[in-house]
Amino acid sequence: MSCTISLPSNSCVMTSGSAGPRSISAWYGGDTTYAGFDADTVPHTISLGPPTITSFWPPSGLVGSTASITGTNFDINIGNDIVAFNGAPAVITFVTATRLDVIVPSAATTGLIQVTVGGRSVQSNSNFTVTESPPPTITSFTPGSGIYGAPVTIYGNNFNATLANNSVSFNGTPATLTSTTTTQLVANVPSWATTGPIQVNVLGRTATSATNFVVTSPLPAPNVSGFAPMSGVVGIPVTITGQGFNTAAITNNIVRFNGEPAFVMQAGATQLVALVPQGATTGPVSVTVSGQTGVSASSFTVVPIGTESAEVAIASVSAEPSIGGQSFTVQIAGTPVSPSGPTPTGAVTVSDGIHGCLIALPATTCTAMQAEVGETTLFARYTGDETYAPADSPNFPHITNPATSTEICGFDPRTVPNDPPGFVPIGQLSGAVYTAGQAQNITGNGSLNVTIDSPEEGSSSPGDIVDVVGTFTGPVNTGITINGIPAKTVNGRFMVPNVRLPKAGTLEAVATTLPGVTATASITLNHSGGKSIAPIDVEGDPKAKIDCLACGNAESLISFHAEQPIGMAPATITFDIELHESLAGSNLQSIRIDTDGDGVFDITSTSIDEFPRSFGYSKPGLFKATLEVTSNTRRTYTVTQWVLIRSAAVERGMLCDVYGYVKKKFVEADASGAGLAYDESVRPRYVAAFTALGANMSTVATQLGTIASGFIGPEYAEILVMRDNADLTRSGYHIQLVQDANGVWRIRGM
Repeated sequence: MSCTISLPSNSCVMTSGSAGPRSISAWYGGDTTYAGFDADTVPHTISLGPPTITSFWPPSGLVGSTASITGTNFDINIGNDIVAFNGAPAVITFVTATRLDVIVPSAATTGLIQVTVGGRSVQSNSNFTVTESPPPTITSFTPGSGIYGAPVTIYGNNFNATLANNSVSFNGTPATLTSTTTTQLVANVPSWATTGPIQVNVLGRTATSATNFVVTSPLPAPNVSGFAPMSGVVGIPVTITGQGFNTAAITNNIVRFNGEPAFVMQAGATQLVALVPQGATTGPVSVTVSGQTGVSASSFTVVPIGTESAEVAIASVSAEPSIGGQSFTVQIAGTPVSPSGPTPTGAVTVSDGIHGCLIALPATTCTAMQAEVGETTLFARYTGDETYAPADSPNFPHITNPATSTEICGFDPRTVPNDPPGFVPIGQLSGAVYTAGQAQNITGNGSLNVTIDSPEEGSSSPGDIVDVVGTFTGPVNTGITINGIPAKTVNGRFMVPNVRLPKAGTLEAVATTLPGVTATASITLNHSGGKSIAPIDVEGDPKAKIDCLACGNAESLISFHAEQPIGMAPATITFDIELHESLAGSNLQSIRIDTDGDGVFDITSTSIDEFPRSFGYSKPGLFKATLEVTSNTRRTYTVTQWVLIRSAAVERGMLCDVYGYVKKKFVEADASGAGLAYDESVRPRYVAAFTALGANMSTVATQLGTIASGFIGPEYAEILVMRDNADLTRSGYHIQLVQDANGVWRIRGM
């Protein structure tokens, strides 16, 4: 580039070239007086003007296709140009100062094209239309069965000619593709695949075969290729990578740390997350699936837990209350007690006893989700590290409401102060806690079933007293009785301790709902009478099986029972444990307990005197506590005890919906229907009063008020109902509820 200046002029115009640094020099040719000479070089930078888009072609296209953009002031350095399709970044494959060739990105949607050069952007005047290719289809595949590694040809339509744009899996296990056309794919049967359908994914769209491909190879042992971290204290999460893990159920993957069973938190085909168990020692990590075990080549090093003190607390929950089925964020704070102590490492588990999330320090937040509605209690547990001992947080109450408003069941006291000053109608106060709804709590979906799970039909029971547990399908407020004795229920399970068998040995379960639907089930036991027993299994010696717990004439070896086997979460259950002298003192090798029946023993000791008797149950559920005693002759004896932990949050919502059921029947002017919510001892009196109201029942319904608070006990509960008055005050009354003879919660008075 150059220009000429004719003196005495002192300037000229030069046409700029491509952007970038330049050096400008001048040469004087001389005249009749002066000789010619070169001037000093002057640095100069040429900057592009703002980019422009004049057109693009084609005006529409598939994801993965190429589009050409025509314009000006594009930078010929491809890394300095940025192109986006409706906000989705695209890959540039070719560039000149006036043309850009780009690949339509997978995240693109119909919209404007934007070009950015040197921080300055321009958008197209019209939309680029992202078209969708027809979805892939699978018409057939051959062969229909085969071993691992065998090639399988998949026939169909709308496959992608580019190999990388297709993916194939055999019953969920990814396979390797070897060739592709738009109508035919060839893939090798992957190791660890199981019999099931073949799936083809093309640019995010999936087709599934109508028939199964049959894998004829025996399932190999899982492969444990690695884990991280390589060391840590008991309780930290460890991510295990490999192949052949089971995705059908987390419990189908058995993880052991040097032989000690671990709790598996997450399971995928190639990755597991497990917690380092109590009692673990340094050694390899193994994974067992379907009876076959894979072992890591390296060892996990168990680090001793420190003794210094650290504190953990739940700082906040957002949003509060949260909505059932939607995630919420929990923030924790973990600090050393000593200001000069190092920052805690390790992990913190946040849980409500059913759902939870894990925080790997130094992170401070995790995301959780609850499907159940009502009030729950969150708590955090710090695993500890090489410096600090484990620590538990104070309880943190949390509210989960249904997506659709139901009956108000009290208020979250932490949110009510956020309301503006002055009188706020009670139904508009913030922090309202809603119930799960009458369909879940009172009426059900029309299906009611009850089953006795333990003891089993036809089993032998020389004792007269047994604990009965079982399963039911129906609303939360389903009453269960065993031979007329009301049961306690939780999460579709029930328990009645200490049921005396009749001479016929028959146990009858009756399920009853508040509206009066019933279902029954019964079993018959073989027994000869006598005192209550619990089974003791002697490992490795079937002939030595002894049914013996205070069993009269038989020698008593182990006494194991809960002082009170039913509690409200969080609960502390105390067990009475006694060993016969043949298992006591030096005759005892070890005693350990699995308090919740998850297969992981919580406490192990070599002394009955030092063995704890009380254990905490943070979550509701029905648990089978297992006590295992090993003698110095290496015989192992196992006894069990059922424990039922109730859910205050679930029962609270159920009680509020009993009241909501009454309100609903008032709206319908159904006096007899409303009467079903009342205990039989008072029902005639209330039905008579409701009948006298006649059509005015619907008017009275608007005056019944809103539940503000309450409490619940073993067989008695009380709720406080408040209603707004015209003078901007409130008045209230109490409703008393009892568990009736059928086990159903009904109103006794109000």
